[in-house]
Amino acid sequence: MKYSTITEVYDLGPFVSKIIVEVGQPLWECDVNEETFQVYVERKDKKSGEIIKISKSWGSDEVYPSVGERKVCGAYTSDKEGKASQGGTCITLEMEVDPRISLGSAITYDGKFNVMVSCDYTITQIKPMNIGKCKIENMVFTESNWNKTILADEFITGESTYQGIHLNYACYQPKNNKAKNPLLIWLHGAGEGGTDPAIAVSGNKVVNLISDKIQYIFSGCHVLVPQAPTMWMDDGTGRYNTDGSTMYLDSLKKLIDEYIAAHDDIDEERVYIGGCSNGGFMTMKMIIAYPQMFAAAFPICEALADEFITDNDIERIKKIPIWFTHAANDPVIDVNKHTKATYGRLLSAGAADVHFSCFPSVTDGTGRYVNQDRTPYEYNGHFSWIPALNNECILDYNNTPVYKKGESVSLFEWLALSNRGKL
Repeated sequence: MKYSTITEVYDLGPFVSKIIVEVGQPLWECDVNEETFQVYVERKDKKSGEIIKISKSWGSDEVYPSVGERKVCGAYTSDKEGKASQGGTCITLEMEVDPRISLGSAITYDGKFNVMVSCDYTITQIKPMNIGKCKIENMVFTESNWNKTILADEFITGESTYQGIHLNYACYQPKNNKAKNPLLIWLHGAGEGGTDPAIAVSGNKVVNLISDKIQYIFSGCHVLVPQAPTMWMDDGTGRYNTDGSTMYLDSLKKLIDEYIAAHDDIDEERVYIGGCSNGGFMTMKMIIAYPQMFAAAFPICEALADEFITDNDIERIKKIPIWFTHAANDPVIDVNKHTKATYGRLLSAGAADVHFSCFPSVTDGTGRYVNQDRTPYEYNGHFSWIPALNNECILDYNNTPVYKKGESVSLFEWLALSNRGKL
């Protein structure tokens, strides 16, 4: 019997949040609940079909096969798309999603990049189910029908090649009919490199940029997500640079130029660029190289060490509105040698619209995930893109609100008000 899955992108990436089983008959007066079915999953490598092995904990060398039972939190009768329907022919199971439980995740880290995995489910009925006066039992669902990833499926993909360097990308075009729309560029971290742009938009919660809330702030905007085949910090050797250089500067500029040229509704006075970690590094490299191109930038846990930024570089970018984000306990990128140092130099140079949201740590902001003492679950301190992508950056380095045009603003509200023509 067939089942389908719905995947949603959360703070820690894509998780299968719903499973829809096709019963094949109207389910009037059905007493299904979260105890009716048992859900077992095997997460497999898409290429080899082998069960993947995952680390027992962050940084641990101990691994185990990624198989097991997932908790069902709710169940209801539905249509084939998962929409509640009393007479529907399907049952939708609402699955537990928790950043500490990887069984629900649709991706895994393969030692180099995050990659999509095949999630093979077996859904077994373990309790009889009454439909009016009839009883159904012993159903087993093992045949996967389709998967839908909310928001991520709204992106389309493309590619660009310049001087022998090939870049893939994902993009979203606003649904309005405005004559001009801004362009928001997101540059991924090291884990989202490769040749699958779906990873670049869903490995982190980049899909939030096309959510109704964020699109409303901009009154609609294009979102462009380029993907490096290696990492933005590749100096041309395939390894991380040791001098702040990158092989992708010209090819990325070319890709952006091509995208703008192909969409005449883009307002070139409102082109914004940002990204996390490796992508924060590349954000800094792009605004230093092309300061006249961008209306504002939002580097997150940026990996361009301040020692590689010259005084001339500071002069080139000091008039660009920049909003940095970083966590003080970042174990990967030293905030003092990167964001904090560069932020201080920009202020000393007279930068008037430069801000820095420095979080003490990165904790869950949804209220769903807590520790035993009821305190919020704490993510790795490197993951400061979580509050940034959730538009939770509202305070400057001195813990006071950020103001733009006389009003306190969030990160994306600030971006939307930035205009290159008014710099």
